[in-house]
Amino acid sequence: MIEDELEGGNNGTAGRRSRGDGGGRATLAAVFDALAHRRRRQLCRLVREHGDSSLEDLAMDIAALEVDPPGRSVTNYEWEGVYAALYHAHVPKLAELGVIEFGSDDETVAPGELFDAVTGALRAVEREVASVDAAADVDDE
Repeated sequence: MIEDELEGGNNGTAGRRSRGDGGGRATLAAVFDALAHRRRRQLCRLVREHGDSSLEDLAMDIAALEVDPPGRSVTNYEWEGVYAALYHAHVPKLAELGVIEFGSDDETVAPGELFDAVTGALRAVEREVASVDAAADVDDE
């Protein structure tokens, strides 16, 4: 059940500054807000997979996911556009919600107090969508 996956965890962030509410519990509204935009979902997946990451690397990885056709090299213009959107909109939103922590000095993104809760909800939704897609594929046969 998604509500069971909304409990926040320490996630090894003791001693770091977080801008979250400090309650250690995510509300559904905060989870939906955090995951509302595709780039925020991609950023959360990448941090979940790779851990602490530079904003530059995250921007490159997200730009690579967005290029058309897939596999084409990312241009500097595309990378800059993703970087700017992450820096000015998506990273501040996730930091404000306590999902990530952002080191403005070294531009490092790390899991925040509510990271486990939000990424747990994302995984739960992804599993549900995958099972619905699989069932639809069986029905089509």
